Amino acid sequence: MATPGEDAVLGVGEAAELLGMSEQMVRKHARSGRIPAYRLPGGRVFKFFRNELLRHREMTATPMAGEGDAVIDTKAVAEILDMDVQQVRKYAREKRIPAHRHPGKRGYEFSRSEVLQYVRSCRAAADEAHDGADGPAGGAAAEI
Repeated sequence: MATPGEDAVLGVGEAAELLGMSEQMVRKHARSGRIPAYRLPGGRVFKFFRNELLRHREMTATPMAGEGDAVIDTKAVAEILDMDVQQVRKYAREKRIPAHRHPGKRGYEFSRSEVLQYVRSCRAAADEAHDGADGPAGGAAAEI
């Protein structure tokens, strides 16, 4: 048996809040069929079943690394990487840093552990490049 509220019928505003989208984006996704929606007779008003939206949200969510992993925003990533926020967004768009974007949302979310792993990999690559330049192939150490 369904629990109270599980099969509730929602309007656009309630659906937007549940999905973390703007009302305009909910209408756009409903018109295109990207989210489950029903039109009332007359064709202008959308209605949504709460349980269908919850199921849709679970199926379309971008998985984050590791359960319970901290989700951080662009500003926090900028502080970790010692960059400005615009540069972090650019790197996220270019997929140079690990970022997650949820359908209907503008900004990025970051897994703290993925960002820290990215920092470690950059340091390891820099160390390798540094070791190769000063190694026995003719760097300062070879002359001593």
